[in-house]
Amino acid sequence: MKAQPNKHMTHCQYQSGTGSVDIMVSDDWDMTNPFGVDKKSDTAVPGIGDEAYINDMGLRIRKGTRGVEIGATGAAGDYEGAAADAQNDLSRKLEIKTGKAIVGRL
Repeated sequence: MKAQPNKHMTHCQYQSGTGSVDIMVSDDWDMTNPFGVDKKSDTAVPGIGDEAYINDMGLRIRKGTRGVEIGATGAAGDYEGAAADAQNDLSRKLEIKTGKAIVGRL
C-alpha cells in the first residue's frame, strides 16, 4: 500500500507471509510525534537521526524537521508468554533496522 493521507505525510506498508512493516513519513516531526515523548513508555534509541524513540506502538525518528513512524509485526497469530516477548523483540529489531536503512533518505 502507498497512500498520501494528507499533504504532509506519505504512508507505505509492506506485507509478506512473515510479517509487515508500516511506515509514515512526514515533512513535519510534530505530525509523527503528536503527543511528544512519554518518559514512562518511550525509550530513546541513540544513533538514528537527530532523535528516535521506541515503544510498544513502534519507532519514531526525527531528522531535522522531518519525522518517520515505523511499526513492524511478525507473522499473524496469538502469542503468549515467551512467544509474545520474542515477537515483540523481533518487531523492535525490525523497526530499528528499517529506521537505520531509511533515515539517510530524509
